[in-house]
Amino acid sequence: MYNDTPPSYSNAEAAQASDPLQLIATHSADGLLIVDVQGLVGFANPAAARLFGRAPEHLLGQPLGLPLTAGTPTEVELLQPDGGVIFAELQAEPVSWRGEPAFMVTLHDVTARKHTEQLLIESQQLLRTALDSLSAHVAILDEHGTIAVVNAAWRAFSDQHAPGGGVGTNYLALWEALDSPEGRQAAAGLRAVLQRQRQRFSMEYALEEPAGRQWFAMHVSSCGEQPWGRAVVALESITERKQVEALDMARQRVLELVARQQPLEAVANELLIVAAERYSDVAYVALALRGVGLFRSRAAGLAPTTVAALDALMIEAEPLTASTAPLQVALDNAPDSVAGLGCCWQARLPLSAGDQIGVLRLYRRSVAQPGADDLRFIELLSQLLSIAVEQHEHMRRLAFQAHHDALTGLPNRALFADRLQQALELARRAQHRVGVLFIDLDRFKQINDTFGHSVGDALLVQLARRFEACVRASDTLARRGGDEFMLVLPELAEASQVTRVAHRLHEMLRMPFVVDGNELFLSASIGASIFPDDGEDADTLQRNADAAMYRAKTTLRNSFQLFDASANQTALERLQLENYLRRAVERGELSVYYQPKVDRAGRLAGAEALLRWHQPELGPVPPAHFIPLAEELGLIVPIGEWCLAEICRQLVSWQQSGLPLVPVAVNISAVQFAQPGFLPMVAGTIARSGLAPTLFELELTESMLLGDFESLVRQLRDLRALQIALAIDDFGTGYSSLAYLQRLPLTTLKVDRSFVARLDEVEDDGHRGIVSAIVTLGRHLRLQLVAEGVETDAQRRFLSDLGCDLFQGFYFSEPLPAERFAHVLAGHGAGPA
Repeated sequence: MYNDTPPSYSNAEAAQASDPLQLIATHSADGLLIVDVQGLVGFANPAAARLFGRAPEHLLGQPLGLPLTAGTPTEVELLQPDGGVIFAELQAEPVSWRGEPAFMVTLHDVTARKHTEQLLIESQQLLRTALDSLSAHVAILDEHGTIAVVNAAWRAFSDQHAPGGGVGTNYLALWEALDSPEGRQAAAGLRAVLQRQRQRFSMEYALEEPAGRQWFAMHVSSCGEQPWGRAVVALESITERKQVEALDMARQRVLELVARQQPLEAVANELLIVAAERYSDVAYVALALRGVGLFRSRAAGLAPTTVAALDALMIEAEPLTASTAPLQVALDNAPDSVAGLGCCWQARLPLSAGDQIGVLRLYRRSVAQPGADDLRFIELLSQLLSIAVEQHEHMRRLAFQAHHDALTGLPNRALFADRLQQALELARRAQHRVGVLFIDLDRFKQINDTFGHSVGDALLVQLARRFEACVRASDTLARRGGDEFMLVLPELAEASQVTRVAHRLHEMLRMPFVVDGNELFLSASIGASIFPDDGEDADTLQRNADAAMYRAKTTLRNSFQLFDASANQTALERLQLENYLRRAVERGELSVYYQPKVDRAGRLAGAEALLRWHQPELGPVPPAHFIPLAEELGLIVPIGEWCLAEICRQLVSWQQSGLPLVPVAVNISAVQFAQPGFLPMVAGTIARSGLAPTLFELELTESMLLGDFESLVRQLRDLRALQIALAIDDFGTGYSSLAYLQRLPLTTLKVDRSFVARLDEVEDDGHRGIVSAIVTLGRHLRLQLVAEGVETDAQRRFLSDLGCDLFQGFYFSEPLPAERFAHVLAGHGAGPA
């Protein structure tokens, strides 16, 4: 456009112009040039020189080198001497210059604007690149809600989902067209942001699609005053999160149902609802649990025959039993009636132990392969079902254990009582009879002691199975505990049916049991009561059956007894006596009486301590009634200890009162004597009292001689070593052996009252001979001879003539309470009673 040749003419000529124009041109911000028709510069103001990077005089006479078109602005690039470029807007207008046609050229610097435009272009390109890199679906809306810019994710989304739309689509209008709560909510939120009533808006919505329900979150933000848009819309898929949340909620609901011990059906139905809601095209979803049943949640639009066919497949579920795949896609063995369904997803449901507990099937209308999310979904269902089933099994086991015997599996007392109550209620309505049987095994303890408890337990299990085979399905056989069983026979027409069942049980026991190679035989005592004859309520019937069983056991083992009211009265009295006796010591109902012993001259020589019981409700109870009972119950041991201690206490009391003491004989039971601690108990009690052991004599019965004789001898010698006298009571009535008698360290021999009582019978010389023989034997053994039960003077004289040393009986004195015997001690003598 210019060269270094000096100009042919200069601005001096221009100075001839009027001064105001020169002033305007000089101070103008735009470049002003006069260019002739040859394109040579005739005038240039300072601004034009700056645009070209030269002094004005260097431009004069130089060709402009730019296209000139009158009336049309043109952008041109002006090359600077340093290589830079200035962008200018060129405007050429025809003028007359020095009488010749020319152009007035105006150059407006637009370099700053061009830079701004370039930055805008670059920022838009950067924005598009950034938007395309986002996984979220993003669109930019103008002030009308029309989509101006979208990213790649939005373009892909809008092709598959609605509402979507590409560039030029009014996104606000799409939402306004949806007649739904979600559509109204979205349109209102978008409108508020576009109208700058709020800065941002968010919502979540769901779309029902062939692949299932899809969830999205929409976030709308204002762009402020940006030229490229009014609002940004970002959509993101939250389907996975929503599914996880739904599963978490389902998990919480299921665990809550499990914790509340709700039925397994409720848990299964809850999970089936979750499975059905996850996939919108599910036509049928069901769960078959082994040993529990079939649960179905949805069978939408299917004919009853189709549902029945699908149910049958669920019950069979054969294709899954051999498969190890966690999830299969198939229509194995599907009947023709289910044709048209796309696929079946079926899953095995394992327990934690590895066992299969059931099958889950989802019949879908579309063909779809399960993905990783589906596998995780099925796995979670399996875990929750496993928890529910295991809890169900645990509760079932607890319920079973609460109502059944752990060893035999038979109903226990609680379940027996419930079944009996039900049977009685039914019998009252239908006028039936009900039988109640109590069964007690005879000598079962001997088997346990001989072979061990494991054999005994196995034997009880075998016995339970045999008993079950003898009764009806409607009967209830229960284990009462130990070796006792109970049986309820409902809906009986006649009482004889009870007897027939008892006979069947006895017949069954005739066959041997084999346990660990041991052949064992059992027998049982059975008692029965019948409604309404023997009672109208459960407690009475059980009590009476128990009483009948006890009578069978005490009269003849391996027998059967029906309840008998009169016989039961005796048993009840005995039971009442037992209960009273157990508390007699602690209630202070026992006392010790003393019957004097006198010598031939009638002087007091000793006393026998005799136990007496005065029960407040029964009155005086004869010793013959309660002492054998105390021995049977084992109560004679604590009673005997109390008795010896009471005798010692009384003797000490008399001694402290200044009364003379005489030896006291104390009766000892065989049960007491057999106790390991008997000797230390006797020695300790006497020692603690401070009394001389010579004041005590222990009277033993002949039955004690039947045990371990050598042990007996040793224990008696130990007692004699303590200076305690020993006597054989009731001699001649039991098991005395002369060979044994001479080895015992005895001091006294007592002639039984049964022989003494018949001495007055003149025609009975036999008893006189027996008494003479006993006295003679005692003399030869150098034992003191005591005759008890002396009631007449004739008896006294005869016994005295034979050589008896001491006498006791009602002829001299009845047994006296302690306070009356104290008077005897004070008088130190006694006469005939």
